[in-house]
Amino acid sequence: MTVHRRMEVVDRLRGLAAAAMILGHSFIVYPVNIAQVPWCSAIQHFIYTFHMELFFVLAGVVYHCTDYPGFLRKKAERILLPYVFFGVAAVVLKAYGGRAVNESESIEAGMLRLLLYGGNYWFLYVLFLLFFLFPWIEKLCKSRKKELLLGAGLLLLQEVIQLPDLLMVAYCVYYLPYFIAGRWLGIGWERAWEEKEAGKKGRIARIGADILLYVLIELVRIFGELEPGAVLKFIRGMAVISVLYELLQWLPLTSAVRRMLTDCGKFSLQLYLFNGYLLTIFRVIICQLLGIRSPFIIVMGIWIGNLVITLLVCNYLLPYIPLLRECCGIRREGGHKDGKKRG
Repeated sequence: MTVHRRMEVVDRLRGLAAAAMILGHSFIVYPVNIAQVPWCSAIQHFIYTFHMELFFVLAGVVYHCTDYPGFLRKKAERILLPYVFFGVAAVVLKAYGGRAVNESESIEAGMLRLLLYGGNYWFLYVLFLLFFLFPWIEKLCKSRKKELLLGAGLLLLQEVIQLPDLLMVAYCVYYLPYFIAGRWLGIGWERAWEEKEAGKKGRIARIGADILLYVLIELVRIFGELEPGAVLKFIRGMAVISVLYELLQWLPLTSAVRRMLTDCGKFSLQLYLFNGYLLTIFRVIICQLLGIRSPFIIVMGIWIGNLVITLLVCNYLLPYIPLLRECCGIRREGGHKDGKKRG
């Protein structure tokens, strides 16, 4: 698979994950609790089995570090700066937002969470920590097979030990195996494309096996009343990710759908950053000003409104405001020409 082709797949998968994340957050509990509506709960649960996991898998797919100081500097600009900028803004909003926010929180408590517990943007906190640590892990392991063993060991560790939330240790340990899996998946995707291994029967068999795995784990969860541990969650999440990859690769998507997924992938970070603020705005407009109580209208209004506004702002406004563009983590024009360094 060429770098360009591989990055198209990664961008669309990232876009799908971003769109799913926005949809999952659209099942609000305040001021109308629609998350308890059966179909809303079912869709949200499905999304939560794979969407953040997919982000970490894709981070592993595109990971490439040869110059650690330069690599870390770029990650600080791309991840840490937006985390601090939006994290502090969220702390202020929660302290003084009044009825517009779901849960109020003091400035002191908010800053403590921001520094030590991931704040309202825990994904960026954990992602930066993994990028900070993984070059050292890569150096110590010296091979991807040993990295794979490390990932398996971390999954088993979570089955027997309750890890601390301080500095997001539990989250780092949970998502590192997905990052490592992405390293392997990237190789597999390249080989499958270059060697044309994926025949129709093979794809159908893989999709069927992955769906069966997912269904079996869900049956255990529902009827056995047993919440899956880290190992089963990993298998379940990777099964969904595998199916999504196959579908995005081989389904005849329209140009409009491909373009939308690519744009969502390109601005996935900004979709994540703006989500909470736009959700609050649309929630107030739809539920409090318009008085709408239909779960479907609320979900679609928040979801589509969030996607459309973010993509418009990122395409037509932020590129012309340098300081805000940097704080929002948007790359400069012409940056990262090497596809392997993206992500």
